[in-house]
Amino acid sequence: MEKQDILITPLIMGTDGQKMSKTKGNYISLDMSANDMFVKIMEIPDSQIIPYFESCTVRTIDEIGEIQKQLQSGEHPRTLKKHLAREVVGLYHAPDFVERADAYFESTIAL
Repeated sequence: MEKQDILITPLIMGTDGQKMSKTKGNYISLDMSANDMFVKIMEIPDSQIIPYFESCTVRTIDEIGEIQKQLQSGEHPRTLKKHLAREVVGLYHAPDFVERADAYFESTIAL
């Protein structure tokens, strides 16, 4: 058999903390609108904040370590999720869409 390359990565959990699945409706699609993507990221369980920073952003291990320290020292998870949502949405949408998605979340969801 010819040599093969294998890439192993951790699973990204869905918005309910279970394995991400389109069938279950707990997925975040890369082609979602900025608003939908932002809201879905804000819905992830607090336990998934660090794994999402690891798998879904371009943050370094050291930066993620600092975020983990903030979380452990009492930083509100919602604050860190907003940073995460802005960062992930910014990877797939233009900066003005990030601002609008944040404003949309604040005005319609976060009451």
